[in-house]
Amino acid sequence: MEDTSFALYREAIIAALIVIGLAVESFVFINTEIKDYNKSLTKLLKSKELGLSKKQQRSFKRKPERLTSTLSKKERIINSDIKTLENRSESNAIKPLACLSKQIKRNDKVSLITFKSDSYQSEAVFSGESATDVKRLKDLLKTMGLEELKIKDINDKKFEISFTGF
Repeated sequence: MEDTSFALYREAIIAALIVIGLAVESFVFINTEIKDYNKSLTKLLKSKELGLSKKQQRSFKRKPERLTSTLSKKERIINSDIKTLENRSESNAIKPLACLSKQIKRNDKVSLITFKSDSYQSEAVFSGESATDVKRLKDLLKTMGLEELKIKDINDKKFEISFTGF
């Protein structure tokens, strides 16, 4: 009887240590992911592209629904503007941008900073959070078959492309 209870006691201690270890490990990883998410969210909220006031940035922590509705309205306006530009027959400058955006997969870590286009040549500047994200986008652009594609590095997280045709 004593041997059985001693063995069960040892197994209970080992099981408790394993459970505590798993709980601590998952807590550490979850906290790290939450911190990374909050950092990227704060960086995104402060970006000039969104055009949010300081008051809106601060209010996000208290009432995110309010900011979400504001951002949804902005997104709808931008999408309607894009559709209007795409539907205009005399606007050939937007076609390269539309083709680029359809072929490039959605990547939150890479942003299109500027885009210029005329009837012959198009130029775009991309920026990424890391050099690996930028390299992946460059590789994707090279495989898209753009005519006279030229890639110029601005720094390790930013580059410019120019191409013709569409």
